[in-house]
Amino acid sequence: MKKDIKSGSAEFETFGDLFTLYKEIGGVEEGDGYWEEAVRKVDDYMKKHDSVLGMELAMAILGTLLDESKEQRCSRMIAFLSFEALKDKQVAHEMAEAALRASEHWMKGEK
Repeated sequence: MKKDIKSGSAEFETFGDLFTLYKEIGGVEEGDGYWEEAVRKVDDYMKKHDSVLGMELAMAILGTLLDESKEQRCSRMIAFLSFEALKDKQVAHEMAEAALRASEHWMKGEK
């Protein structure tokens, strides 16, 4: 069913502010400064949109950012392991095994 969301309504503002929030913090960076700012901005969003919808959307944004952070770390690790593997065949074998184990843990959501 289609829902009529009128401009200026609480729902309209909640989604509009979510879009703005994601544009501001959606480019995940690995650093304390980034995460402190992201958490502060999400907290501000939740205070402004103190509703079930606002809270759920805020949690979804944080979950997305955390998933992207994991993907970036995994990608960097694979690139490093690949580079190291090019240096030596024995290292290549060991690094490939380590990459597979790390990938399996990552896919299961483990740290």
